[in-house]
Amino acid sequence: MKTWSNLAIFVVLLVIPWGMVSAIQFKAEMVEIDKTDTTKSDFYLKDSLYRMEQVERGQQVIILVDQQTNLTRVVAPELKTWIQISSDHRTSLMNDPFQSVKRAAGDGENKPLGTETMNGYLCDIYLVSKNERDLMTQWVSQELKFPLKIINHVVEGRSVKLRNIEVIPVPDSLFQIPDEYEEYVPPKPGEVVVPDWAEEIPTAPVMKPPFEHDMATGEIIRVAITAGRSLRVSGQSTSEGVARLSPAPFLDGKPVQNLARWQIAAAAAGEGGGYIFHESTREANEIVLRANVGEFRVTVEPIEMTERTLAAGEELRLPVDNEEYITTIFTSLSDSGSAATVHFFRDGDEITAADEPIRVGPLDFRRTTIRQKNRAFAEQWSTDGDEIVIRVEKGEMLLKVGQFMVR
Repeated sequence: MKTWSNLAIFVVLLVIPWGMVSAIQFKAEMVEIDKTDTTKSDFYLKDSLYRMEQVERGQQVIILVDQQTNLTRVVAPELKTWIQISSDHRTSLMNDPFQSVKRAAGDGENKPLGTETMNGYLCDIYLVSKNERDLMTQWVSQELKFPLKIINHVVEGRSVKLRNIEVIPVPDSLFQIPDEYEEYVPPKPGEVVVPDWAEEIPTAPVMKPPFEHDMATGEIIRVAITAGRSLRVSGQSTSEGVARLSPAPFLDGKPVQNLARWQIAAAAAGEGGGYIFHESTREANEIVLRANVGEFRVTVEPIEMTERTLAAGEELRLPVDNEEYITTIFTSLSDSGSAATVHFFRDGDEITAADEPIRVGPLDFRRTTIRQKNRAFAEQWSTDGDEIVIRVEKGEMLLKVGQFMVR
């Protein structure tokens, strides 16, 4: 789902100025505008229920909201799965403009601005604000008791409106989930789910980058992780329909985190995406790629990185190209935690916060503290300097540093 709002931080209470009104049913076209990006989808409302149909990363997503029970169900038809969350959960608020504006209006000020006719419906206009900050403006239909337009003032250029409204009977089946669909239960914190196909990994081929390879549905390939480099993995669908590829770091046949974190999805041929994997050999020993649905042309390229292990009191000095971003990855190797600071130099003189207040900043901004052993932290820098120095202040750290992105 497209992230629609970040208003969850502003609100605490829920007041319902609209919705949950019986005997109102209609179908509409929902138009979402995010600066220059416009998406259109179907919208249905029946009494206290409404349904939004969207496409996210090439996959159809159906959002079912019950305002009476305050529950939202997100359905993935292609996967035949669904998940249920509270409608005032942060995830709901950030992806549902109607719940977001309702939530904001309940906690902030809902100032009337008059009326305006939209799509033939007379609407009351309200400016929603909090602590003298304008959050949203909404146009609520007097007849339909639902917003027909919302403008987001927190995220510039973002709005949503309902048009081509048809007041027609809406079938109950649109709000029902097929019996064969399974509810997705998120893993418990720290729990990593091993996919069923992991048992096929040992027999899958190991390929040496750089390479380009066409993958069929269900095919698995592996790429070994080696010291002193990262891996850039990209996939482009060669299927006409929906396609999904899972590239993920594995350690001894198990993913290091849940696979939902790494997904490349496409709705048509030519679409795709990619990731850069910086895992060290302590964290993972291979990248496993599987074409879950459809076919993909995958490309894997090595990225040369400087990799060193340093103890407290030691430092790493490297020349840098100030026209490229600097990527640093810190991994703590100490049971009691580790800490390091990053310094930049130009012509032998250290660059201070006074020289580059935004990009360099104060020393505390450039200090990385990791309290858990084998936990990694990545950061990206830009500077006009010609040298980077990383000093380990506490414990022991594995450092990876590289430049592969032009500023």
